[in-house]
Amino acid sequence: MKIENGKLTSAQATEASRTQDAAFATKARGNPWTSAPPEDSVGVSDIASRIGKIAAVHETRMSERVSQLAAQYARGEYNVDAATLSHTIVSDALKGGIGE
Repeated sequence: MKIENGKLTSAQATEASRTQDAAFATKARGNPWTSAPPEDSVGVSDIASRIGKIAAVHETRMSERVSQLAAQYARGEYNVDAATLSHTIVSDALKGGIGE
């Protein structure tokens, strides 16, 4: 720390030294609020990996189902039971979910 004001009082010099020491100590040991311990990041990474795999499987299943329905529609074989469809839509809305 460079002191350009020669009129710095003893109290100000002490405070400046404390601030500099605290900054050095934080750099030396790392800021505990900005980085998680390694074991925590491994747990989060594992969970994120599982979620990614589940999402990929779900996406594949949905894609296959849409392809099946598109093929049925193209052949003129796609028939919808209006009562079943409306019942499913209302049931899912009341549960707060999406049809499965």
